[in-house]
Amino acid sequence: MLKDFITAIEGNKESPISIKDALKLTLPGIYAAESAKEGGALKEIRYPWN
Repeated sequence: MLKDFITAIEGNKESPISIKDALKLTLPGIYAAESAKEGGALKEIRYPWN
């Protein structure tokens, strides 16, 4: 995956995953970490396209 990412950055190939898909996979983890820091407080995941 890292090799595909670097190749995409260099402009030689399209990225294997869209930014929207990447955020769908990443943001829940970020919000979960913030929730844990706050003792398990419920967090609403806010996606930039909503």
